[in-house]
Amino acid sequence: MVEGFLKLFRPHDEVYSAGTNPANAVHPKAIRVMKEVDIDISENHPKSVDQFLDFLNKV
Repeated sequence: MVEGFLKLFRPHDEVYSAGTNPANAVHPKAIRVMKEVDIDISENHPKSVDQFLDFLNKV
């Protein structure tokens, strides 16, 4: 959900959200709540922080 809000507020920034134990899909309730404020996260997918470690080590 935070990724959806940040992409709305900062459209020119690269925004990623990840967790240590991501689910297989975005929770349907999160999709529904975000639709209530006109943000579509239905195409998003949970990501692991592991896929961003190389990027973080370069910063």
